[in-house]
Amino acid sequence: MIKVNDLSFSYGSRQVLSEISAHWEQGDLISLIGENGSGKSTLLKLLCGIFKSDEGQILIKGKELSSRNLKERSKLISYIPQSSSPDGGICVYDFILMGRKPWFGWQDSHRDRERVFQTMEQFSMEKMAMRKMGELSGGERQKVYIARALIQDTPIILLDEPTNNLDIRFQIELMEILSKESTTKGKLIIMAVHDINLALRYTDKVLMLKNGKIISKGSVHSALNEKAISSTMSISSEIIDHKGIKIMVPQ
Repeated sequence: MIKVNDLSFSYGSRQVLSEISAHWEQGDLISLIGENGSGKSTLLKLLCGIFKSDEGQILIKGKELSSRNLKERSKLISYIPQSSSPDGGICVYDFILMGRKPWFGWQDSHRDRERVFQTMEQFSMEKMAMRKMGELSGGERQKVYIARALIQDTPIILLDEPTNNLDIRFQIELMEILSKESTTKGKLIIMAVHDINLALRYTDKVLMLKNGKIISKGSVHSALNEKAISSTMSISSEIIDHKGIKIMVPQ
């Protein structure tokens, strides 16, 4: 679904990404792993068209991303940045409904409104519907952003640190939801994460970055190993098996 060929990007004279190549398919749940400043957020912004690469190519369903207009991209890709500052006066219901905008005719339909309520129920957010975005905690806002991305109904979802500000219970709930979206609906989900154990437990593939270059990529259980963790995160670790679940233990 997405093919990246020799992608490079710089902020002025500072090289941020260098010769990134990868190929991700429908139904993949991907982790981007690396220290702060490794290029994870920049790669996501390139994949959704916010940034334009210096060199290289991004193909989505065989067509160059740069050749697609904004409406085409909004029907293909939903993106949740690491931080956002929406109008604090907009209510939660209206903010989530905006995720349906790529599919509106003249105005929202009964089906659009129905999707909002279904998604809010899925996230146990019904009582938040009329609350203002500015009144929400960081964790509550993060849940709203994720709900809006899901109702956009795109085949590709990009998330930058989606578990930020979430308590452990909802981190697990969110990862279960994303896993279901990929396995049952065939969505390609790519997310930047810091929690290696969440990546080991829930994702299929990994791309590990250090100083804008790929250290390791491929199946999560082969590419996300002790050597790659040491090279990428500069820590020693051991990956153990606990009742069939892989866990990274720092040494």
